[in-house]
Amino acid sequence: MTNSIWLVIGFIGQALFTGRFIVQWLASEKQRKSVIPRAFWYFSIAGSLTLLSYALYRRDPIFVMGQTFGVVIYLRNLYFINPKIVKPLITGIVIFFTTLISYLFSIGFVTPEHIKELRSNNTTTDTFWQIIGFIGQIMFSMRFILQWMESEKQKKSVMPVSFWYFSMFGSLILLSYAIYQKDPVFIIGQSFGMIVYLRNLYFIFKDRK
Repeated sequence: MTNSIWLVIGFIGQALFTGRFIVQWLASEKQRKSVIPRAFWYFSIAGSLTLLSYALYRRDPIFVMGQTFGVVIYLRNLYFINPKIVKPLITGIVIFFTTLISYLFSIGFVTPEHIKELRSNNTTTDTFWQIIGFIGQIMFSMRFILQWMESEKQKKSVMPVSFWYFSMFGSLILLSYAIYQKDPVFIIGQSFGMIVYLRNLYFIFKDRK
């Protein structure tokens, strides 16, 4: 029963995460060019926090790392768009994290002993796929590092073309990792993302012609 509940939570998080690109896709189709509406960042934060909860339950360090890093980037972009909204968002996220971690520790779900046990149970194949997963997550995170650097440079939220390339290749690697882990939540999320990344690249190269 507990697994089913967390699976539902994971799918809700993935739906929110997917919703950001549906909103972005619709806005891009409307303007016939690649654009990022403000709603994209709100969906990103909500989806990332929900998926982070799911990843913590799954004890998956790859996706925990990715979702945690993502929240920082999403908040920075919202700061460029509307600085006043960021402070209450940070307060809410801190409360969310504190409550979630406290709950997981209180029920004995996340403990130092459990983490050691997970490491000792790793096979060579598990370790290999964790390395693949980390490589994919690094590429996936790099897209927002590049986006962050470009936004800092221009002092506004912008999306460079390199963002979509890193998104596409990072997504392919993470999809392979998710398939190995047999995780339906992240398999669906990474699969759908590929369509959106390719569509944005289409708009970008169409504008350049």
